Amino acid sequence: MCSNMKIKTLGFLMIVQFELVKISKGQCLGNGTCECHCVDCNKTCTECSPGWGGSVKNKCQRANTLYQPDGEENTQSKILDDNLQTSITDSSQLPFVRVELKDATQIDEVDVTLFLRRNTKYTFYVKEMEYVREPAVTCDTFLHTEADIERTITMKCSQPLTGKYLEIVSEGNPTLQVFEIQRLGMLIANLNYHFGCLLIKCCLVYCRRTIFHGVIILDFS
Repeated sequence: MCSNMKIKTLGFLMIVQFELVKISKGQCLGNGTCECHCVDCNKTCTECSPGWGGSVKNKCQRANTLYQPDGEENTQSKILDDNLQTSITDSSQLPFVRVELKDATQIDEVDVTLFLRRNTKYTFYVKEMEYVREPAVTCDTFLHTEADIERTITMKCSQPLTGKYLEIVSEGNPTLQVFEIQRLGMLIANLNYHFGCLLIKCCLVYCRRTIFHGVIILDFS
């Protein structure tokens, strides 16, 4: 079915692929201007606004699809607020930090900023059911054998997982401190939702995709 779709839509695909190549280089317009996602857009960009990342030279074009503003009513947002000065710490027998997203989200890779402890194993889960921990919902594991240090690590799922709950569990040390969980991608707002999913699944398998507020997020890294 994918082969038939490719043939029937070849002309349209060439246009879409051209647009993707242009966007992947900076998401900027033909005249060289970029939509600004900086803290201060009236001056030279030195810092990205919360919820955005990427090169400040291109005025921060990578959307953090997991971003949630921090609020007193939702303390778990401390690890989704793009603020490395806030964190969640657990010192239980088997420490874990779990966050509930607003909607079920497909995850293939996330960046986790945490305080790594020597000889500690970290496991990252993406799941629909809050208390389940099993291989089917395990995204990735990371074993830290060096000195204690705060660092950002990338957790890559062997295959995309969909869930409303993200959880990281540590084994080997009684304290887990997580500062931030991020998923950065490029925002493409003008692709039809259903066609975009089918297009990327069948024809653009080299890029990763996430659905965020009804638009397509692509990551060409």
